[in-house]
Amino acid sequence: MSADRKTIRSSYGLLLAAVLVLCITVVAGCAFYWADAAANGPAAPGQALSNLPSAASAPDTAGYTFRTLSGEELHRGHLILVNAQVPYRFPETSRLVGVYEHKSGGYKVKDRNVQVDEEMMGPLDAMLRDFHEATGDGDVLALSGFRTYDYQKTLLANKVSQVGATEASKWVAPPGGSEHHTGYAMDLGILNRFGRLEDYTGEGVYSWINQNCYKYGFVVRYAEEKSSITGVSYEPWHFRYVGKPHAYLMTQQGMCMEEYIDYLKQFAFGETHLQIEDSDGVRYEIYYVKAETGTTQVPVPTDRPYTLSGNNTDGFIVTVEQ
Repeated sequence: MSADRKTIRSSYGLLLAAVLVLCITVVAGCAFYWADAAANGPAAPGQALSNLPSAASAPDTAGYTFRTLSGEELHRGHLILVNAQVPYRFPETSRLVGVYEHKSGGYKVKDRNVQVDEEMMGPLDAMLRDFHEATGDGDVLALSGFRTYDYQKTLLANKVSQVGATEASKWVAPPGGSEHHTGYAMDLGILNRFGRLEDYTGEGVYSWINQNCYKYGFVVRYAEEKSSITGVSYEPWHFRYVGKPHAYLMTQQGMCMEEYIDYLKQFAFGETHLQIEDSDGVRYEIYYVKAETGTTQVPVPTDRPYTLSGNNTDGFIVTVEQ
């Protein structure tokens, strides 16, 4: 019996030692993985992006002042939601610029009539230039940016005549309900070396754009898995500018624009603010201010850079760079 007890004690000792070694190995492996992930930066869409958003108590309001915004400004900015149920309100003046006149090398533009909002031009040019430098491909075509109400009306009528009203509604927004009215959307195409126009599918070498667009502030607006929410079929060629922190967060959380605008409403000013670190390691604070009838007093920081956008429905979104 004594020898048996010694044997059992010895076996337990060996078992405990083995478990200890295994635990050390697992912890070391996790540490290596996290260090390696941090060194290589954020993963591409389809993988888990590393910088998780967090909620934080609102800072001391003494560091803020107020901007008085009109009801018209509710419908302006890079985070406005536009769809068939939430139409765009055309302003009296615009900030449109010609893509052809402001482009660098590495991509093509359909003609001199292609325009976008001036805020979007720089990021669009940088994305398409970097794509060319990364792949050597110069066949990407900036095909369609800003559209007027009448132009959208003509597009829809043509599509209806081709496929019928029901099918047309899945591909062409009604006049007033198109993101192209905002100047913050761009459809891409392919103009091959033989001068033939091809559909942009976001596949092959062009997957670089779809996988990296969030780094430049863009999202693929109409994802296949979100068609029941957006009401629009999959469009891998349609890119919407929302700004870098928002594009990063939308990609990370797998949200379409409709979901994201609702998501931000929980981060009301003076209560809980959203904090996010984007793909460049820049930290942001994001909060929502509900619009009032008439004018709205929107708190903005006195000593930090920020952007402000209406959401085209019921409030304003302030994005503060930390």
